[in-house]
Amino acid sequence: MSISDTADNAQPTPGQALPATSVERLIGAPLPQLLAEHDAEIVEITSIDDYRFFGWLVQKKSGRVLLCMPAGRTDVERDCTARMLLAHLDGLPLDQFPDVLTVVTDVVKGGVDVL
Repeated sequence: MSISDTADNAQPTPGQALPATSVERLIGAPLPQLLAEHDAEIVEITSIDDYRFFGWLVQKKSGRVLLCMPAGRTDVERDCTARMLLAHLDGLPLDQFPDVLTVVTDVVKGGVDVL
């Protein structure tokens, strides 16, 4: 039985949370499901043209998560970046992700939304 046979299809009942996110789950679960579970959405930013930059995460005061990425990235780049940012948000280790990408943390003081 794989992780996707159990946790990926789990639906919470009232008063029950979804299973804790693991690195294996973040790598294996369908991205739309992970986005829904994290109350997250991918936002494409057209004004960024630095090919070395893949995206950033904004967690609003409401808890909503925005994964902001340059427009024009491939589906694979967008998928991998989103999963890495969600892993970082969940405090999970990133050693199972490609080592060609690096996550850098820059905390905005005072909980200011960056958009």
